Amino acid sequence: MNNLVLMDSLSKRVIEYGDTKAYFEIQSIYNIAEQKRTSALYYALIMANKYNYNQAYYDVYEILNSTKADNKTKEMANEYLKKYKE
Repeated sequence: MNNLVLMDSLSKRVIEYGDTKAYFEIQSIYNIAEQKRTSALYYALIMANKYNYNQAYYDVYEILNSTKADNKTKEMANEYLKKYKE
């Protein structure tokens, strides 16, 4: 995660092009840095909402459920899980 050029490149590929390989790399990087897992939510939301990427729906659900969430957040997480299962 210290390589800012790599992260900028991956971020651009996800945001502008919906690049699933770049998305997977970002998710992997944030999974390794477990404390930063919630930072991956931004990219998961973009891939789910903008590009309808099925795996991202599940990732949003998983990230939101991995935190101490309030009831509204849990409801939102469950909506993404429903989209994943469709």
